[in-house]
Amino acid sequence: MATALNQVLAADTPASQALLTALLHASPAILPQAFDQLSGEVHASTATAAFEDALLPEGAILDRLNQPVSTPALGSTSTLTGAYAADLPWRPALAPVTASFYEPRVFDLWGQGFGEWGHVSSDGNAAALLRSTGGFVLGGDISTRGFLGGDWRLGLAGGYTNDRISVSERLSNATFESVFGGVYAGASFGSLQLRAGALYGTNTTSTNRQVIFPGFSDALSSSNGGYTAQGFAEAGYRVELANARFGFVSHASIEPFAGAGAMLIHQNGFTEGGGATALTGFGRDFDIQTTTLGVRSELAFGSLPVKIATMLGWRHAYGDVVPSVLLGFQGGAQAFSASGVPIDRDAFVAEAGMSYAVSSSVSVGVSYSGQFGQRATDNAFKGRLDWSF
Repeated sequence: MATALNQVLAADTPASQALLTALLHASPAILPQAFDQLSGEVHASTATAAFEDALLPEGAILDRLNQPVSTPALGSTSTLTGAYAADLPWRPALAPVTASFYEPRVFDLWGQGFGEWGHVSSDGNAAALLRSTGGFVLGGDISTRGFLGGDWRLGLAGGYTNDRISVSERLSNATFESVFGGVYAGASFGSLQLRAGALYGTNTTSTNRQVIFPGFSDALSSSNGGYTAQGFAEAGYRVELANARFGFVSHASIEPFAGAGAMLIHQNGFTEGGGATALTGFGRDFDIQTTTLGVRSELAFGSLPVKIATMLGWRHAYGDVVPSVLLGFQGGAQAFSASGVPIDRDAFVAEAGMSYAVSSSVSVGVSYSGQFGQRATDNAFKGRLDWSF
């Protein structure tokens, strides 16, 4: 913070002189806390929250692509074997005749709503972060069987997330909102499962923070925009467990998979409103990549319209996992860097859910997902609706 103090001196305003006077008269025990509040680290920590937020629509789309392609409705079967009887006097003879019908592509609408609660512990530099996120994803897709030897699904999706962030040790909080849209596709060739998607979201970040120590107080706020662009893909190999049928279980499968994703989070520049401790932030890009290895399983129960699905995996993150932003006091001559709470490089991820077929065209589902790393813990609850017609 020596650079920050030099900027306060350079500003040479009554407000900056009041800040300097308060710092010079503060006890040594108070100074570390005062410097931490002056740092504006919440602006960097919001990048960590933005990363976690972007994983929610990605997960929703992959969940959708993991659903099997809808079976054609009665009357739209691609082939039908019929027979006719030759009206001959000596004996009737049956001969098979194949009647071909046009198989329309099946159109589905689906939606997922979610709520997530997360905590990221301090790394000894940046303070702990609490976050709560709510949002939804809506999508529509078409599916077809037998095209190029596989079953295909192509669709569009969009939605909204709202994340409330608290960094209580820095007397700071923020709201991060994103409106996003994108495309996705999936194909299955027997046991081989392929899934991919791309999303683009426009973001709005609003922050409020306080700088309070003996002899000084200031209230600051800012609002800035940005965007998140991300792409992701996954490949799996689904194995039907024919010998696993027991009791009520009529179907079981297991699918090892590998996935990868890339994310670009851009924060626009901003200028805080407030007094001597108000900061100006410079625009910044955060590049983050992930790989995921895991296994999915699914169980069905006889004639019951219920399925249970689980997922266990390990996610590894690369790139700008320790976010930092370039800040400067207004009127100061130099800028300084502030780092936020890091993204875990390695995390255990898990999900468990149940779906219920209300009818041949409507199904609903609920699920839990969690992420557990060295510092971060996230727990999410999701509800899903699928409608085929």
